[in-house]
Amino acid sequence: MESLSAQEVVALMADPDYNQSHLFPEGQDQHTRDLLVEDLKYFDKNYPGGIKSYISRARKLLQDSANSVNIFEGWTPKIPHGVSVNPETNLDQFVALENEGISELGKCAFVLVAGGLGERLGYSSIKVGLPVELVTETCFLQLYIESILALQDRSGTILPLAIMTSEDTHSRTLQLLEEHNYFGMSRDQLTLMRQEKVPALIDNEARFAVEHGRVSGKPHGHGDVHILLYQYGLPQKWLSEGKKWMVILQDTNPLVFKALPSFLGVSKVNNYAMNFATIPRMPKESLGAIMTLEKEGQIQTLNVEYNIVDTLIKGSGMNAKGDVSNEELGIGTPESAKLSPFPGNTNTLLFSLQDYLDALNRTGGAMTEFVNPKYADATKTVFKAPTRLECLMQDFSKMYTQESIIGFTQFERWISFTAVKNNLQEAAAKSAQNLDPWCAGSGECEYFNANIKLLRLCGASIDDATTDTFFAGIRYRLPAKIIIQPSFACSFVELRQKVKGSWSISNRSVLVLEGKETLIEDLKLDGSLVVGQNAHYHRITKDDGIVPVYVPSEPRDPEYLRIRGFKLRK
Repeated sequence: MESLSAQEVVALMADPDYNQSHLFPEGQDQHTRDLLVEDLKYFDKNYPGGIKSYISRARKLLQDSANSVNIFEGWTPKIPHGVSVNPETNLDQFVALENEGISELGKCAFVLVAGGLGERLGYSSIKVGLPVELVTETCFLQLYIESILALQDRSGTILPLAIMTSEDTHSRTLQLLEEHNYFGMSRDQLTLMRQEKVPALIDNEARFAVEHGRVSGKPHGHGDVHILLYQYGLPQKWLSEGKKWMVILQDTNPLVFKALPSFLGVSKVNNYAMNFATIPRMPKESLGAIMTLEKEGQIQTLNVEYNIVDTLIKGSGMNAKGDVSNEELGIGTPESAKLSPFPGNTNTLLFSLQDYLDALNRTGGAMTEFVNPKYADATKTVFKAPTRLECLMQDFSKMYTQESIIGFTQFERWISFTAVKNNLQEAAAKSAQNLDPWCAGSGECEYFNANIKLLRLCGASIDDATTDTFFAGIRYRLPAKIIIQPSFACSFVELRQKVKGSWSISNRSVLVLEGKETLIEDLKLDGSLVVGQNAHYHRITKDDGIVPVYVPSEPRDPEYLRIRGFKLRK
């Protein structure tokens, strides 16, 4: 379409395969026509197969949606192959898997999906620019990059990073990187991949929406990361540089690197082509479930979205009640009785790079798509708002042949997953139901809690938080504010080597640990302390009780504090 004249594009849109003549009504002025033609050429260029292919796929999916077609008809769910890792119950297994993974860290490439703004949080800028915690105000992008650089320092090998941005986030992500000199990362090891939009649709005929005289576009979903990696040639490049693994990260999970070495160890030991990092899932929880599905000799392991799990289980005959617990199914152990048999997807994904590239070359990276229109009435012909085709990065497991081994690694939530996505009102409602608030404040607390538990596994004595504190209607038990910087330790194995003697820390203390060569023998803390400078410390005692405290945020505070409901008075 790029070589066609404006008049030829207008004529082409009247073809039944396109059916977009509503874009060009009689009497339309030339300037408006030219802008719409420009938009059509943009969308045609950036969608695999062009907009003709997009329209054809959309019509089929919209028809299936209107007819309530069950995409999993005839498939039977089974519990997939996987490994459960919990250092609190089996520390030896955890350490053994970490040691396996540590040997592979220098062979990793990293991909960060960062296409979203913080609108759902009530935050107007990019989520990766939010601070993880308020003690150091390290932002998510800084934490990820410094974690990769620390792994790079230990392995002695350059570890590449690709970041998928969007039209909404690209310039601000680049600005954040440039303002902070890429947080110490070499610019030539980092690639920004900008995701383009797809046309919004107004009806079941897949006619395009127009807004302010332009064809309206919407995000296509984070599944585009695969086709961008293919188009940029990065998997091929990384393989040629000796990389063996690729890790895809979400934008606001500060715990992901704490589980990474053992996650990598599981893939190495089990020869997984693709490995889902998962957490224990409760029945009917709003969390995708990893399942193995079987049908007429076909087998696939994949993520099933939470709103489909119940229907799939009922329709398969597995259980008439649908999404139920192990106890109700008569399987599992006493410890897992209340859990779903299917692990919950966290969207941290680990790929064997060669297997991934083979699948990319076979498919071109074009992901399975879906559509989720919100209908205005029972006729299912009118939408409340324009919709679009979407794709999910976790659906890449569908791209493999049956010879490839797809598995999962199940971690406890405290060491592997939290999410920063809910505004204060949504978080307060979840808190009232004893659910994870998944907001900026809870993400901060869970980051501290993970560091506390890891130090306790090393032998440290750290007081529990004992009282409930409420900010903006959200219940917290505020822990000691402990930060283990990536420069201090990249794995539990390394952390345990650096925590010596007797450690005693009060629940109101602030502790920041820095420095690759830092070693501490005996620590007593009831106050604030930054330990670093790559020194060997003996018998540190600081018990003045002078600590920063959380207080409610105020309307005049910066946005990143207002979305927490609290700030730190230092």
